[in-house]
Amino acid sequence: MKLIYFKPFLVFLLILSAISCKKEFEFPEITQEGKGTFGCIIDGKKYVPEDLKSPLSPRVISASLEQIGAGEYHYLVISVSNDKTKKIGHFKISYYGALEDLHEGKFDVTDPAIVGRGFSSEIFRGDLYTYATDENTEGAITILKFDKRQKIISGTFAFPMFHSKTGERIEVTEGRFYLKFD
Repeated sequence: MKLIYFKPFLVFLLILSAISCKKEFEFPEITQEGKGTFGCIIDGKKYVPEDLKSPLSPRVISASLEQIGAGEYHYLVISVSNDKTKKIGHFKISYYGALEDLHEGKFDVTDPAIVGRGFSSEIFRGDLYTYATDENTEGAITILKFDKRQKIISGTFAFPMFHSKTGERIEVTEGRFYLKFD
């Protein structure tokens, strides 16, 4: 008799534990196919592209590569939006330099205001203040795949960023992206 009552109780406990388990943030899988995914941890909290599901919302993730003028320089921009958070609304990773210098490998990040070559990153908030990498940033972006013909770029990144007004430091870790660029 006791076994009859025990089975439904056990099933109830399993269902209750499954419902009450909080789903942990899962990063996009590592690929080389340009699946249009992005994710990172900013000061211990997940950051992924999300929008408010409005028809007027801009694309939440994009990548573009443009030649600057008639010169040898190119500008690559990876742009990610999250309209659901007021703290971090827009995350941008940029590259400025010669196209032949953009390849698979590890790159240091620098100050986005410096007119020069290399990678930089900025976070734009709703209050118009930004966090950015600077000339003293110790961190890197690693390009895992850069295919100009198929227009695919994928990579990982981790670096600190600093608030433009207060100098507050935030840590960006475990970042990854797998994108097709225009």
